[in-house]
Amino acid sequence: MKRLHNHLHRLKHPKTLILLGTIILAYIIFKGRNFGPFHDFLTELGYLGYLIAGGFYAYGFTAAPATAEH
Repeated sequence: MKRLHNHLHRLKHPKTLILLGTIILAYIIFKGRNFGPFHDFLTELGYLGYLIAGGFYAYGFTAAPATAEH
């Protein structure tokens, strides 16, 4: 772990590379997945489900830029 930490400090933009890596990893993990049951569960919760889904939506758009900030 210490070796990786030292290697990342030598890079000019280490957080940007980590961000791109996590985006690629997320795409690989979630492509082709069926989230129908999760969608149905949130829909059954009514307004609470919509609130939770909105939190996921907002987090998805703000987590990546916040991580890349230096």
